[in-house]
Amino acid sequence: MADQPHQYFKDEFSPDSEKRREPSEGAFPEVSRLPHNYGRYTVDEVLSTDLKYEKEPFIVTGYTSLLRVVKLISGLSEKQDLRLLIGNEPFPIANAPMSLAPVTFPEEVKEYWLKKRISLLQYPEVFNALEKMRMGQVDAVFLEIPGRMMHAKMVITHDIAMLGSSNFSDAGLRRNIEANVRFKREDETVRYEEVRDYAEALFSLADDYREHLKALLESLLKESSWEDCIARACSELLEGHWAKKYTTYTSLSNPDMALWPSQRQGVAQALWIIENLGSVLVADATGSGKTRMGTALQRAVFDRLVRTGNLRGGGMSLISPPGVVAGWQKEILSYGLSHRPLSQAALSFADRERIDDLVTQSIKQAQILSVDEAHNYLNAGAKRAQVLLRNLADHVLLFTATPINRSASDLLCLVNILGADNFDPQVIDQFNRWLRLDVKSMRAAREEQLEQLKSEIARFTVRRTKRELNRLIDKQPAAYHNKHNVPCRYPEHKAVPYATGESEAAIAIGLQIRGLSEQLRGVAYITGEIDQSAFLTPEGQPIEPERVFKRRLGMAKRSAVYQIMSHLRSSRVSAYAHIAGDHAVADFFDIEAKELKGHKERYLSWKSMISPLASAFPKGLAVTVIYLNGWLTL
Repeated sequence: MADQPHQYFKDEFSPDSEKRREPSEGAFPEVSRLPHNYGRYTVDEVLSTDLKYEKEPFIVTGYTSLLRVVKLISGLSEKQDLRLLIGNEPFPIANAPMSLAPVTFPEEVKEYWLKKRISLLQYPEVFNALEKMRMGQVDAVFLEIPGRMMHAKMVITHDIAMLGSSNFSDAGLRRNIEANVRFKREDETVRYEEVRDYAEALFSLADDYREHLKALLESLLKESSWEDCIARACSELLEGHWAKKYTTYTSLSNPDMALWPSQRQGVAQALWIIENLGSVLVADATGSGKTRMGTALQRAVFDRLVRTGNLRGGGMSLISPPGVVAGWQKEILSYGLSHRPLSQAALSFADRERIDDLVTQSIKQAQILSVDEAHNYLNAGAKRAQVLLRNLADHVLLFTATPINRSASDLLCLVNILGADNFDPQVIDQFNRWLRLDVKSMRAAREEQLEQLKSEIARFTVRRTKRELNRLIDKQPAAYHNKHNVPCRYPEHKAVPYATGESEAAIAIGLQIRGLSEQLRGVAYITGEIDQSAFLTPEGQPIEPERVFKRRLGMAKRSAVYQIMSHLRSSRVSAYAHIAGDHAVADFFDIEAKELKGHKERYLSWKSMISPLASAFPKGLAVTVIYLNGWLTL
């Protein structure tokens, strides 16, 4: 027990911290004989004593331990030298493309560390390690035998020899449950010499690695200005190279799953937003491949949850318009996912007994909730929006091609769907206080509050316009082909006037219809109470009721004219149906009319519209005498 360390590293995962029980059988051996990481003991504490004053330590470890080895080299005194035998790791290079071409050991190590990179805080140790190597204090080798991996882990000094499962890394020396044996030369001379001689034999068979190690450490260091550092960080984020391992899914049944560069970039940007904010709104232009990209994003989020150990039993749910459910289903299956898309139409009937189990529970239980055409859910009073707002998902993925920058209620509903707890609490509190202001104060601060809320929503948004996507396509035009191998690009819009070919008689009839429509009053559009805010200016000043009344009559008239002319532009049948009803169309045009439940079948009953303006003004409003037109007194 003489060489047992007197100070112990407190493991945050120790039995004392987690209140575990001691084993009912067996016992933990003396840490100096069998170094391990458990309770208050670590392999690191044992080796720190062994290596502190050793003049020529000899370490055999895997290449993933490089940073800990660099730290050791950096701390060598002038009288200390290090011998290092670097071995393999029992796994292939992470995310390396499949290839039959052989990869040498130095290339494998270099590829691993250039992808992993190092922290800026570790630069001083790397500089010191390079200086120690230039002074000849490090002798590094590697053992490469075809078909074999050098997987041994040993630490040998003049007095002790330790071998076992611990890599010379923070995980192996401090955290992982490891098993090692340690022999003291003075107590177990034979065993000590056997381990030492075996290590020396391996070292003698190995190849020189010093120049490779020096070149690797130098390549991990790169002097850059602060502008270069910011530019590199922005490039990594925007170009999406960091997310390559999440965007290269390959299916055995459908190997042609390659994403366009713009889609890979979009997935990477969305992943970063999800990682930092929890939810995302993808609002790319129409035709950008949203369905494929959306499915790839769902797969990437799912894979990330699996890799980080955060996947729970909630699963995934996707809501889409009925017309594209089949398209989503095809992409989902191609990406190896199993959830079935739900039609958004079902959300409007979520109170039906059988549908309630399928729709509402799927939304409530989903850990990842995806919503296509998200702009359809901005009316908080609508049934489908209310069902959607009940979600408890960890991550909400919204997709739309329609920019969302409308009213305060729309933005607030969007905040709730994305998860209000993901937003800056200060912004939400300010917006809620604004909603509680009086009308005058609310109007004064309207633009400022809406812009602030839009800016906050923009943090959750991935948005590329057609022009931006075309610029990306111009960089790699050969990478943008559809399944028929046809190049894809947004067309250049050119406005070209052309003759529509109407006869003089048709133009005359159109002008006559326009003239007659100007005589319409728009009675159907002036029912209902006028909101009290209509009687105030944006600055909160009162407006004369007669002025409000005349404005409302003008709006009703213009609405009636618009409806006639817009239906006329559609077709004669549509215009006639709007005026006389669908059943009249069947008789007049001698065609079969389908039974419709929609709004086109209108029957205006003057008797049912008794005093349409009697309740138009808010109660309690002092109204002066307003002289009405003759037709309003019917």
